[in-house]
Amino acid sequence: MASAEEVEPELVVSFTEDPIVADVASLVASMEPIDPSILRATRAWPVLQCFGAALRGTNRDLYERSFPVSSIQVFWSHSWHGNNYMKRLLLILLYNGPAAAIAATISALLMMSLHIAGVLPGLPRASILPLDEGMELVFAPWCMLTAGVVFAVVLVLWRSNRLVFLDQVCIHQTDAELKDNGILSLGAFLKYSEQFLLVWDSTYAGRLYCLLELAAFLTSHERPQDKVTVRLTAMAPCILGLGLAMWASMLHWVLVEEHTAFETVALVLSRWLSVYIAASYLREHYRTTEVMLKQLADFTVQGAQCHCCNDEASCIAEVCDRAVITRCIRIWYGSVEAFEVTVRTHVRSMLYRQLGGLLFPYRWQVLGALPLFWGFADLIAARGRAGNWKAAAIFFLASLTWCFLLLPTVFQVALLLAKYFRAEESGVWRDRLKSTVVALVVTLLSFLGNWTALLVADVFSASLWMGGSAMLFGMSWLALRFQAGQSAQMLDAIGKDVGESSAASVAGKPPHELAASR
Repeated sequence: MASAEEVEPELVVSFTEDPIVADVASLVASMEPIDPSILRATRAWPVLQCFGAALRGTNRDLYERSFPVSSIQVFWSHSWHGNNYMKRLLLILLYNGPAAAIAATISALLMMSLHIAGVLPGLPRASILPLDEGMELVFAPWCMLTAGVVFAVVLVLWRSNRLVFLDQVCIHQTDAELKDNGILSLGAFLKYSEQFLLVWDSTYAGRLYCLLELAAFLTSHERPQDKVTVRLTAMAPCILGLGLAMWASMLHWVLVEEHTAFETVALVLSRWLSVYIAASYLREHYRTTEVMLKQLADFTVQGAQCHCCNDEASCIAEVCDRAVITRCIRIWYGSVEAFEVTVRTHVRSMLYRQLGGLLFPYRWQVLGALPLFWGFADLIAARGRAGNWKAAAIFFLASLTWCFLLLPTVFQVALLLAKYFRAEESGVWRDRLKSTVVALVVTLLSFLGNWTALLVADVFSASLWMGGSAMLFGMSWLALRFQAGQSAQMLDAIGKDVGESSAASVAGKPPHELAASR
């Protein structure tokens, strides 16, 4: 570890030896734009339209979609070496998903009202549920179909007006002078960003440029841990897969209440398949998180991958990115060693908090459960149309129980099981068997909820069922808190892993002091 007295001479010598790199690093590290017009942002919707065309690495210049701003709401930090399809899907769901869910739910409620009023046609059949057994009801999947179509359309076409930074759009890609000015102003883009969205995949931790972005944001903001959001690229297919499985199950239930043995098996297999895919993604994620922790525990600037070279001495570029990044780090943190200690402790701890525990925020779990509510809207409409408002009210409360308690409970159990069985087996089929077991347990739990719901025959049994669901949700919540406690122990171990952290702060100013001095 370099002392404070050792750092300054090192900087002077390095900068004297390579004045071009020193000048470039000084401009980037100043965290001020070369020109006020260089500080630019774009609305999220032009980036996400045409299924995130701007994120496909196209050669087309998209600079005209950005415009000068005084501040940026969200800085998008991502690796161009990860799965591009999953990254685009995640951002679309993140920015368009809430609007799509609200619009779809409103459309489902509208169709439910029209169905109750008798405006829409349906197929009459006798109910087999204990709550209204034998009653002639008119069923139709108007809510399910309409909500599904509206969700898909709004998800693709919604125009989010959030001001975001994406390098492909906000830095000119064809004009050499504007491109250089944009790159030199990277520190300013980060300093004037209010939030930092880290789009996580397994390649992120190994990219020096990505870690530079994170380091610059941490350096230029007070309490930066509250402004950094990590989102896993696998979140989108998991949530959409779960929602599609629930949508298909409810559609089948609305159309056919009494299932044959073949239909029951087909329903179980279809739900199990979607859960199996999600379980495979989750197990892989927890494994890569462990790898990430090991990578960051041994992190060195020299060992991280860079665009132009893997070794500054052998770089043939006119201006070596690695050399510029190294000098920026020295300016911000006082020494390379101080930055490496920060990555091994604070960055590693922050990433583990968001990637090692409950990956999916509660609102995302509710989003995946919404197709159940749309299906219940059709079942409620059938009872309301027949004038059985008592049964309709119980079904409405059941829909809320499923969306806000039961399915999130099932989802949390899936997360706990995926983390417990995350270890990869030596044989392919043995490893797939683990995902199969996780998916089977989760599928059986979901059908157990269905089966117990069929036993509801009156208000008392409905109250017992809803109370039991609330208890299960509370138990899963406690299990997750226990997991969080284990995570806290892990984080304490991370903190003890660094006896040099106090020495590192001697070499360079703490991040909040740097931010205040700019």
